[in-house]
Amino acid sequence: MVEATRVQGWFLRDVMKLNLDHRNFRVFSPDENNSNRWQDILEVTKRCYVAEIRPYDDNLAPNGRVMEVLSEHQVPRMA
Repeated sequence: MVEATRVQGWFLRDVMKLNLDHRNFRVFSPDENNSNRWQDILEVTKRCYVAEIRPYDDNLAPNGRVMEVLSEHQVPRMA
């Protein structure tokens, strides 16, 4: 009936909202934010992205407070 990670996303959204003025809270999302059911955070801030942002990109901004850390970026490449 309720997914624990979705409830966690609501909580993180509220914490983010309460700390926006101080800019002292950032979310590091393992893998993709939405696949972890944390998409409610995007009501308050965007994903951090410092490259070129195109009109079709979804919730990206240089000052976004959500950092998506993709697991495939953390594993060393085997030669």
